[in-house]
Amino acid sequence: MIIGHSNNMLNSFFRNLLVGAFVITMISCSKDAANNNGANSLLQNKWTLISRTASFPASPRNNFVETDSPNDYFTFGQNDSAYSYVTAYLPFSIDTVSYKVSSGSIAFYINKKQNGFIFVSQDTIGSLHDTTTAQILNLTSHSLVLSFPAIGSVTNLAGPGITTYYPGTEIDSLTR
Repeated sequence: MIIGHSNNMLNSFFRNLLVGAFVITMISCSKDAANNNGANSLLQNKWTLISRTASFPASPRNNFVETDSPNDYFTFGQNDSAYSYVTAYLPFSIDTVSYKVSSGSIAFYINKKQNGFIFVSQDTIGSLHDTTTAQILNLTSHSLVLSFPAIGSVTNLAGPGITTYYPGTEIDSLTR
């Protein structure tokens, strides 16, 4: 009788443990989804680009600070498409990409048929990527700061026709 009683207690314990684990998993998943939806709804707007700053530790001559035109902006739409307009890089600064917000970052999915390069990233051999991930450094109802991977290049450093690429970081500051 004691053995049967302990088996029932053990089965009950494991059943309760499984139910508890399931509930905790569901709560944590819905919390992540709520956080992403909150960030996404806060992000979805037209943002005026204030400045772009880039640093390249291995090639400081590629560093730059730009104060952008009051007409420069990023728009994050409700249909998960982002649009950029940056006059300093015309005609290559008009770009439309799709995006997805996740915990603390935005993945931009690049359409290589377009001419824009605001959301495009490349690696240290110059190959363009299909996806660029920007870290969200700050997101409030009035401020957005994004950190993009960046590549600086120097041509003819190692010889005629040879380009050397240096990894860096670009910070875009925007306001609403």
